[in-house]
Amino acid sequence: MALDLASQDPRPDLILLDIMMPGMDGYEVCRRLKADTRTRDIPIIFLTALSEEDDEAQGFSLGAADYVTKPFAPQSLNARIERQLSLSNYIHGVQLELYRAEQAVEAEASVRSRSEQVRVKLEQSKEAMLGLARTAFLPFGFKDQMEAALDQILSAPSLSETSQGAIFLANNKGELSLIAHRNLSREQRKSCFKIPLGRGLCGLAAKRREPLYAPSSEQCDQCFEKGNWGGAYSLPLEDGSRLLGTLVVYLPPSHVHGDGDQEVMKELADILAGVVGRRMAEERIKLKQVELHHSRTDTIHRLALASEYRDAETGMHILRMSKFAALIANAAGLDQATCELIEQAAPMHDLGKIGIADDILLKPAPLSYDEFERMKKHTVIGARLLENGDSLMRMARDIALSHHERWDGRGYPHGLSGEEIPIAARICAVSDVFDALISERPYKRGWPVEQAIDYIHDHRGAFFDPSLVDAFDNALTDILKIRARYQDDTINPRERLPFDASGADSSLIPWNPGYSVGIDIIDEHHRHLLHWVSRLHQSLHNEMGTIEIGKALFALDRYCRIHFTAEERMMEAYGYRELEAHARMHRAFERKLDGFKRELIHNPLILGVEVVEFLREWLLNHIYTVDAGIAIRITLGKLPANKLH
Repeated sequence: MALDLASQDPRPDLILLDIMMPGMDGYEVCRRLKADTRTRDIPIIFLTALSEEDDEAQGFSLGAADYVTKPFAPQSLNARIERQLSLSNYIHGVQLELYRAEQAVEAEASVRSRSEQVRVKLEQSKEAMLGLARTAFLPFGFKDQMEAALDQILSAPSLSETSQGAIFLANNKGELSLIAHRNLSREQRKSCFKIPLGRGLCGLAAKRREPLYAPSSEQCDQCFEKGNWGGAYSLPLEDGSRLLGTLVVYLPPSHVHGDGDQEVMKELADILAGVVGRRMAEERIKLKQVELHHSRTDTIHRLALASEYRDAETGMHILRMSKFAALIANAAGLDQATCELIEQAAPMHDLGKIGIADDILLKPAPLSYDEFERMKKHTVIGARLLENGDSLMRMARDIALSHHERWDGRGYPHGLSGEEIPIAARICAVSDVFDALISERPYKRGWPVEQAIDYIHDHRGAFFDPSLVDAFDNALTDILKIRARYQDDTINPRERLPFDASGADSSLIPWNPGYSVGIDIIDEHHRHLLHWVSRLHQSLHNEMGTIEIGKALFALDRYCRIHFTAEERMMEAYGYRELEAHARMHRAFERKLDGFKRELIHNPLILGVEVVEFLREWLLNHIYTVDAGIAIRITLGKLPANKLH
C-alpha cells in the first residue's frame, strides 16, 4: 500500500522509514523504492532504534540519504530533513537548468546565433553533466566525492580519457589547495599542492574570476610538467560572489579544439561549483553542531560547578560520579546514546544547592531537623532550574529531582518507590553515594573502598535498585580505574578539558617520561594537549570528516586556554619574573589557533595536516624549553602544593 502511494502523483518529497516493521522490514522497502524509476530519487531517512554500525552501513548501501538512531533531538531531525530536502531541490534545479540550457541552445540555434556544433556538444555532454550533478548525493568523503566528480567531467565527449584534471579549493590566505586530481604524476601533485592566486593559468583564472583557455603547453601552469599538450582550461568555481576554487583540465596533443568546447567546460564548472558549494554548506552545518555541542558541554560543566563552589565537596566529585553513572548504565544494558546522556546530565544532580543558604550548606556540624528539611529543597530547586529543556535537560531534571529517592519509598522529595523513580536518578543515586563515601572531605575521612562497597550491598533493595547494584558490581573494575585517575588532588576540574581525551590515538605523539616537567597538574594538562593534537592528526589523516576534525580542534583550543590560564596563575603565585613574556607566547599561540578555526569555518574541506605539524612542534618545544625551565624554578621555590590550583 505504502509503496503504491509513494509511486503515485504527487510523490512525497522525502520518506521517513523505520526498519523494524511488521511484514516487510524497512531495508526491503528501501530496496524496492530505489529499484523503481518513479521513486528512486526520493530521499529516504531511516529513523530507527538499531544503532549498530552494520545496521547503519546496510541502510546507506541501499541508498538511504541519512540514518537517525533513537532517541534523537527533534531539532536535529528537523535539520537533517531540511538538509536532504535542500539537496533534493538542488539536483532537481540542476536538471531544470540543463533543460533550460537545452531549450536556450535550441532557441538560439533556430535563429542561427550559435552553431549546430555547440548544440551537439552540449547535448553529447548531457550524461556527463547529470552524472556530475549526481555526485552531490554520493555518501563519500569529500576527496572521494571530488575524484568521482572529476571522472564525470573527464567523461565528457569533448574531452579525453588521457586528459589531466585537478580541483583546487581557495583558503582564506589567498591560496589554492589541491583537493582532487586525475592522471597527475607525483611530482606534479607535489609542485602544485598550493598555488597563490594570480600564479599561472590556475591562479590567474581564480584571481580574475573568469574562465581561461591556453591553446599550447607553453602557456600552461608551471606546476604541471611541460610537454606537448593540446591546451588547457582553467575555470573559477564560484558560489555567488564567493570564490570556492578552480577546475583545471589539461588536454592531450590529439585534442582538437572546436566550437562549443568552452561552453561545455563552463557548464561543467558551474555544476561542480554547485556540488562543492552544497557540500561546503553541509559541512558548515555539521561544524556548527559540533561548536554548539562544545559550547553546551562547557556551559553544563560550568553550571554544575556553580553548586560545587558553594559546597564542601570538590568539583572532581561531579566528574567521577557522572563517569561512574555512565559505566553503571552501560552495565545495566542501556544503549550507548542513553549512557552518554546520563553522563552529560549527571553533573547537574546537585544544581539546586545554589538556592540553599550558606549557614546550612556549609555547616560543619550535623543539621537540625528543620535545617535538613530546608536542605531537601535543593532537589526541587534544581528541577525547577532545569525545566522546559531538550532531552538532556529533561534527564538532568529527573536526576536533580529524584536522586535522593529510595527504592523502598522512604526517600525525598516525593517518596517515590521502585520503578516510579526514573532510571537515570536510580543510577545516579548509586554513583553519588559511592563516590561520597570513598572521598575525603574537610569534615570526614574517606571510607575504604571495601567498606563503601559493603554499604552499597547492605542497602540493596532499600536505598538502591537491586538490579543496579548488580550493574555496579559488574562495572566496579572500571569504576575504580576512574577513581584512581581523577583524584581530588590531581587536576583542578575547573581547568578540565570539556571533551574526554581517553580515546584519542596517541600514535603521533606518545607520552614519555621525558616530557614531564615534574608538576602533576601541568603534566596532566600536557598529556591532554598531546592527546588532542594526535586526535586532530588522526581525523585529518584518516579523512574522518568535519565533525571529528571540529571536535579535536575546538577541544584543543579550549584546553590550551585552560592550560595557559592555570600556568600563568601558577607563575604569578610564584612571582615568576618572565610571566609577561611567557603570556605573550601564549597569546600568540591562541591567535594561531583562532586562525585555524577561522580557516576551518571559512572552508571546512581543506584544513591540512601541516596544521598538526605546527601544533606538534610548538607544543613539544614549549614543553621542553619553556615549561620545563619554569618548573625547575617553581620547584625550587617550594611553595605549598595548593598554590598550583
